[in-house]
Amino acid sequence: MSDSQIWLLRELGVDELDAWRIDATTRFISQREKSGIYGVDEARDGALAMFDRLWSSSISGGSSHVFEIGFGAQVFGDCWMYVEGKDRLGAVILVELNVSMNDGIDELRRILAQQASALGAEVFQVSCNRGDEVVERLVTGEMFELSSTRMLRQLEGTQRLEPSTKTVKLIEMTDEEFAVFRDHEIESYADDLARSGSVPRENALAASREQTNQLLPLGRSTPLHFLFRIHHGDELVGWLWLYERIINNVSSGFVYDIDLDESARGKGLGRAAMVATEFFYRDRGAASIMLNVFGFNDVARRLYHSIGYVAVESFYSCELRATN
Repeated sequence: MSDSQIWLLRELGVDELDAWRIDATTRFISQREKSGIYGVDEARDGALAMFDRLWSSSISGGSSHVFEIGFGAQVFGDCWMYVEGKDRLGAVILVELNVSMNDGIDELRRILAQQASALGAEVFQVSCNRGDEVVERLVTGEMFELSSTRMLRQLEGTQRLEPSTKTVKLIEMTDEEFAVFRDHEIESYADDLARSGSVPRENALAASREQTNQLLPLGRSTPLHFLFRIHHGDELVGWLWLYERIINNVSSGFVYDIDLDESARGKGLGRAAMVATEFFYRDRGAASIMLNVFGFNDVARRLYHSIGYVAVESFYSCELRATN
């Protein structure tokens, strides 16, 4: 097949989705197992939880679309596109691309972006799992930029991090401090979303507010969320937002945000806060810690890599208005 040939996308009907979902779930589990990062049980539980969260939260509102990919009568695979929520309109994510092909990647890239635009996208995001060679080829080139990377550190079977030369204390926020943190978090996250290309700038503040409210419906009392002030000595140097996920009695951690004051950066306090975070999760029996880092934040990515985090999934974005 040459790039001059035309790819065709046909949306699956409701009666075809059950069979597709069974196959797609199996692929999600297999991808995680093949990464060499997850254990068998962790791969299965994590894949099922992620799939169910995206699918169940979207299909009822018509936000998920599954397309068969082919050329003429020949079918090459399928793809799953997810339209973001009402306050993130303009963003469409390619959650999965399942194709068997040797060439034609340029035409496929074009037709997928065209379909995302038809779904209302101003920003088109692509999820790339570690080792997915087809998707890696799809996002190679000038069209896409790295938006964010999901990183994982295994705690089971690994040694504790050495204590940092700098030390910090994690102190729970008060209600008054949480109110200040929440306002700052919404504004800061909105800036990061827009800068990363994840969401059109005009929608970023609403998207940030919606996500924060969904994650913390009960404020600092929301179960399994832990909100801390970071102190170096008697000085407040930042904020930390942690979450504990429990699936089948297995605990894992997720770092939603670590935010150091500008004056506290470059002094080893970020590493000290991550060491304190690991001690916190180890004490709770967590098997792993996961976090996201924006594509523009090379300093944070290098820090996480230096303390044992590995990239497991990357998200790439392009602005369709700039490519149309």
